[in-house]
Amino acid sequence: MNIPKQGVMLDKQALQLIQQTENLVQEGVLTEGKVTQTAQQTANLDAEAVNIHKQGEVLFAQKCKLEAEFDLTASNTLKSAAEILLLNQKTATEKAQVTAFGVDPVSITGRQMDLYKAQADGFQRDAEQKAAKLLVDTWNVRRTTEESTQADDINKLGNAYIGRAVDKVLAGVGA
Repeated sequence: MNIPKQGVMLDKQALQLIQQTENLVQEGVLTEGKVTQTAQQTANLDAEAVNIHKQGEVLFAQKCKLEAEFDLTASNTLKSAAEILLLNQKTATEKAQVTAFGVDPVSITGRQMDLYKAQADGFQRDAEQKAAKLLVDTWNVRRTTEESTQADDINKLGNAYIGRAVDKVLAGVGA
């Protein structure tokens, strides 16, 4: 009597073992799923870390680019200010060539203006000296060739006229 009961009990135990085996198989499948899920999450985190690192590199490159653009803008601002100063100076120089306003006497333009004035005065003095020499030479030739030639108000070869011409020449050269 016990044997049939033991047989039933062994059948129940066998069913229980089958059920436990099925449970263990299902747990193994669940564990494999969890392992696969964890591996996927790890791979996703690794990919996200790489992505964050790349984003950091991009942000660093953008920062460097912005700093370079700022430096370039600052440099262009300084260059523009220097060009404005240069253009203002060129404007003053150009104006100085057509007017005497704002010309420093010891500047190149001031000295050139003095030189041109001195040259013009020199041409005037040269013309005066040539005229005076012409008068004196004419008087000398006439007097030498014909002693009766008179210096009068008509030919203006008298001593008074020659004296005035000589005085003008001397005044022109500062003597």
